Amino acid sequence: MNIKSLAHVLTDIQKLKRTEEMKRYSTFDRRISFLKRNSKINKRNYKSGRTILEKRLSAVDCELIKVPGDGNCLFRSISCNLFNEQRYHMYVRKRCVQHMLNCKDEFSIYFEEGAFYEYTEKMSQNGYWGDELCIKATADAFDCVVYIITSTADNWHLKYESKHRTEGKHKKCVFLAYTSPVHYDSFRLTRANQVGSLQAESTLGPLMLFL
Repeated sequence: MNIKSLAHVLTDIQKLKRTEEMKRYSTFDRRISFLKRNSKINKRNYKSGRTILEKRLSAVDCELIKVPGDGNCLFRSISCNLFNEQRYHMYVRKRCVQHMLNCKDEFSIYFEEGAFYEYTEKMSQNGYWGDELCIKATADAFDCVVYIITSTADNWHLKYESKHRTEGKHKKCVFLAYTSPVHYDSFRLTRANQVGSLQAESTLGPLMLFL
């Protein structure tokens, strides 16, 4: 999905964010990505988070695009954005992992010795849950900008940018909706006047990773 402006959406997000008085909670602590694989999900909390996420999307005139919770939800959502179909999720996954391997010096620093290759091997498998490193790797591998709206109390609108900066060139955008701490969907803009310049920042300013 190519767009030139998210300024209107971002303005609405800032207004909505200021009206919410919720407990401060870091959205993208990377440890959650590992803990959630081994923990039972509190269904009541998930449902509450889902409701918050849907209200936020509705408030900024964005529409949720649901994807299955089969372990591939992050990559399905990215595929939906890049190729208008979810079925290319394994291609997205492989490109993501290959980019990490190609840029080992950049990504391996977040792991203890030897753990990086174990991580990439598991991440290459169908159904293995993607995490925030995958989002950053995807932004770089596909030279895109990733916008995320989450269900968490604070830091709930995030932006990941490709490290390949090309002046004057509008990059492809990926829109993800995250129900913390377990599920990604896609979302789309619903108004024609949401299209303009890509220079708008997220509510946090430029953000790379929560680590």
